[in-house]
Amino acid sequence: MAEVFGNNLSTGLTVALRRLTPNLLRFLFDLLRAADWVLLPVIEGNPAIVSSPGLAIGFADSFPEVVWGSPEELGAILLGDYDACKRYRDQIVGESG
Repeated sequence: MAEVFGNNLSTGLTVALRRLTPNLLRFLFDLLRAADWVLLPVIEGNPAIVSSPGLAIGFADSFPEVVWGSPEELGAILLGDYDACKRYRDQIVGESG
């Protein structure tokens, strides 16, 4: 379940999540991708979740940009497994932590 707040899509939205489901993750993922928005969840690690590299350049000092390619990966971050996802991402792109 999610509650969406905001009346101006050009400036973004606030989404309060109550429970993550596969359909909700798909909705959030598709919304981020369609609008080229940055998701700034209030979770450990303060990731700036984006669908394409460089979208969070304006937040780089405070929020590390994390690019994910599927709703399942987005769900792993939002469920608090950010560190595991980052390690996996770093392994794939050849970075060390």
